[in-house]
Amino acid sequence: MVFGFSQVVIDIEPLVAMIRGSAVLRGFTHTYMGATLIGLGSVIIGRPIYQFLLGHFRPDPRSPLLNRLFSDRKISWSAAITGAFVGTYSHDQGLSARYRKGRLASIR
Repeated sequence: MVFGFSQVVIDIEPLVAMIRGSAVLRGFTHTYMGATLIGLGSVIIGRPIYQFLLGHFRPDPRSPLLNRLFSDRKISWSAAITGAFVGTYSHDQGLSARYRKGRLASIR
């Protein structure tokens, strides 16, 4: 869950750039320094949010798959840290570097 949270947070900057009509969509958040800061923030903010939501989610008792997936309602710190940093570091880092160097005219 923290993995997905970090993916959404890292794409707030391009969303704001699109709304403003900026020519550059991927900036600081799509660099390794930006990904590191977003990863830290995702662990600190995202883990408690999703821990709270998991505590209030009750899967359908007739669904063995959901019951198995949600049997452990704790997000460990190691899972949150791994999810956040894999999520941010794997998110378009190479593409944004090529884009900043002008090799790509547009991102499709």
